[in-house]
Amino acid sequence: YHIALTHSAGGEYRLYIDGIFIKLAGGGSPGTNVNSAIMGAMDSTADGLPKNYYNGWMEELRIWGVALNPEQIRMMMNQRIKKSDDNKVIGEVIPLNIPALAWNNLIGYYRMDDVGCGNLYPYNDGVNYIGYEGKLINITTPQEKSAPLPYISATNGPWRDKNTWTQPVVWDA
Repeated sequence: YHIALTHSAGGEYRLYIDGIFIKLAGGGSPGTNVNSAIMGAMDSTADGLPKNYYNGWMEELRIWGVALNPEQIRMMMNQRIKKSDDNKVIGEVIPLNIPALAWNNLIGYYRMDDVGCGNLYPYNDGVNYIGYEGKLINITTPQEKSAPLPYISATNGPWRDKNTWTQPVVWDA
């Protein structure tokens, strides 16, 4: 699944799953602080240790400095991205420009393919690292690339037929 959460300056959080709008909720903006970010777990304020760790696979994590619109989410959701020659965001496999989105709006990009000894390194676009180094818990080697990024078919066939796809084991229509 592809999960996207956006936050607008007006205080709206929007949840999208596989590009489909699911829920709207209100809430304040995250403020500047000196705390570490925790992804895939819940912060426990009582003892300072995270709990309820995510148990699954994650192909990529992207953190944007702007709220994405549904069109931008849908154009990027099933493929990796890269920087175009004119500082725009384009698809890596299907090199279409993502409308009205500049590469410098990307503030954290983790492909989960540069993992060593439990360390997570941000993506290097050839000039800059996009984000900060992190620490992984219980992961010390790169994960198997099983997400269909982008969806690539093995043969012509119906969308819901697993045999149509090159990754039928992980495909869930």
